Parts: sequence; C-alpha cells; structure tokens
Amino acid sequence: MKYIKEYSIVLLCSIFLLFLDAQFGQFLSNLFNRDFIFISHFLLYYLLILFRKDNKLTIDISVFIVVYCIADLYYFNFIGIYLLSLLSLLTFLHLIKKVLLQNFYYFGLTFFLGCFFFDFIGYLLASVFGLSNLSLFTFVTYSLAPSLLLNAILLLCLHVLPKSFKK
Repeated sequence: MKYIKEYSIVLLCSIFLLFLDAQFGQFLSNLFNRDFIFISHFLLYYLLILFRKDNKLTIDISVFIVVYCIADLYYFNFIGIYLLSLLSLLTFLHLIKKVLLQNFYYFGLTFFLGCFFFDFIGYLLASVFGLSNLSLFTFVTYSLAPSLLLNAILLLCLHVLPKSFKK
C-alpha cells in the first residue's frame, strides 16, 4: 500500500510538471513572438531531486518512463524521442551519482548538462526520424541557448531563493 501511494504521488506530480513544462514554454515563446523556443525542464529537475534523495529508484524510473511516453505522444505523436533521451540521461546520472550527491554546484552542473544532453539528443533523434528540419545552427541559436538560459534561471529560482527566505 505504501508503494502504491508513493507511485501515485510521483506519477501525479510528474504528469502535472509535464503539462506545466509545456504551458510555461508556450507562454514564454509567445512573449517573444515565437522567435525563440523555450523548453523548461521542471520534470528533469524533479527527477534529479528524486534521484538525489532516494536510493531505490525503481518506482520513480518506471513512473518517468510512463510520463515520458506520454510526453512523446503529446509533443511528437511518436514514441521514442523523449524516452530514448530519458534513458540516456538516466545512464549518465547513474554513472555520476556520487558526484551528484556532493553539493549544490555539482547538482546545478548536472542539471545544466542534463538539459543540454536531453535537448540535443532529442534534436538528433527528431532529425533522424524526420520530425525536424532545423539546421544545427538554428537549433542552437533559437532553441538550445534560450532553453539553457531559462533553465539556469529556473535552477536559481527553485533552489537558491527558497533557502534565502528561510534565513
């Protein structure tokens, strides 16, 4: 019963964050007249927090696989892009788990690199499957750089500001 409750809470939070990601990115893109594509990674941030907090991630990983399949269908109508990006990111996180647990700076660097790898692998897979016709320069200039800047600001807002209010 305890596992079902944990699974349900993580699943509901993940689905909420997935749709919050989509709406927040759409809102920011509309502010800039669709010149820049912003992709926020609240869901990735949540995954890193769970990964940092918990040693038994079998439930969390299964939830994220389900949620990223939903994300694939929601964004691409095609299962595989976000799911393969997630699996490659989980492999990367498993390799550096001891470093991730050390302090905030390593956590921030891991989040930043995770955002970069996730977006870049997603772009490569979308190009391979013919779902994107952007050049690499256009992708980096109008999607990857604004998204990395947005996620760096979000990391500071979500991690540093709550700690400053506690003092």
